[in-house]
Amino acid sequence: RLSIDKKGDTKSIVNLAIMLEKGDGIPKNQKEATSLYQAAIQKGDNRAMNNYACMLYNSENKKDAANYYKMSAEKGNSNAMLSYACMLDKGEGVEKNKKEAASYFRLSAKKGNAQAMVKYANLLNNEDKKKALRLYQHSANCGNPTAIFKYAILLYNGDGVQQNKEEAANLILKSANLGNSEALFMYAKMLESGDSVEKNKEEALKYYILSADKGNAEAAFKAAFMMEKGEDVQKNPNKAYSYYKIAADKGNSDAMFRQGLMMSAGIGTFKNTEQAIELFKKSANKGNVDAMFWLGLLYEKNDKDQAKVYFKMAMEKGNKDAADKYNERYWHLSIWWSSKNKIYLKSLLFLIIIIKNYCVKISIFHIIYYIFYLFVVYYTKLHIWY
Repeated sequence: RLSIDKKGDTKSIVNLAIMLEKGDGIPKNQKEATSLYQAAIQKGDNRAMNNYACMLYNSENKKDAANYYKMSAEKGNSNAMLSYACMLDKGEGVEKNKKEAASYFRLSAKKGNAQAMVKYANLLNNEDKKKALRLYQHSANCGNPTAIFKYAILLYNGDGVQQNKEEAANLILKSANLGNSEALFMYAKMLESGDSVEKNKEEALKYYILSADKGNAEAAFKAAFMMEKGEDVQKNPNKAYSYYKIAADKGNSDAMFRQGLMMSAGIGTFKNTEQAIELFKKSANKGNVDAMFWLGLLYEKNDKDQAKVYFKMAMEKGNKDAADKYNERYWHLSIWWSSKNKIYLKSLLFLIIIIKNYCVKISIFHIIYYIFYLFVVYYTKLHIWY
């Protein structure tokens, strides 16, 4: 190994550095790997520059990582071009520059980098669909799962190419089998609904779970819902709860609500009303109408003011049950009580004041006027003293 360190060619030095960095067949040694990469960099090796940049990036030294990626890219390394383009696109370790990022994506794609083709095609999709389509196809032919999925979606929608849902389904399955999370989710949806493939809910659940295990929150929610309800699949409350939690932890408001329901009833987990309420609140704060309504129901017995708040929130989002509850309990006439109606009533109030002051004073009119005045003031909070 010492002879390679000092006298070996750069290819041997870099290969040894990679083995040391990864612990491939020999003990891992980051310090020695760094030393070897630096030795190869001094000899001008662009692969060493790229690999060293990766080490710097992973250690959160993004500024230096960007410099070494750029050095490697300028020497023609397509992977470095791609990485540097991504950093320019996001503004990581370097000032954000979308135009320059596109240039590096294009250069990397020209060198046959399948991932760069997808990135560049994504940028071109709204400007030059034909070119984007060619890039997706080329990258898909190289076996890139993301490109296969992107091209499949264009085929499915007939976007820039003749629509062919059956071929799209085959490509989506191909991408899914290569581990693409979006493709796994899309194919699960197609199986669940029987869209362009034979309907099979058990298979759909399998693909939802595979997608969920790759971090897809929506897939986790779908899998949980199917296992909770047990429609055409085996019912599994414990596993359903687990996948609701996965989706909820990723911010899915529907999953937060369903997790809260299961927790409040003690299904699939221990019963805990307080934690369930916290989940409902999180879900409601993200705009989930069902969570707002359930909070109203939960607070109805012990805290009518809070119940009123949540029923009103749900009602204003269009929940009919909440509207019925709100009007039944609080008699606010809020279904028609919009800001526009408030303006009309305020205007009418001013008109009646004018009529009162300048018309003949009749006692019955006074009675009607004061009733109406109190009604409008109560609802609009508009206090007029005269």
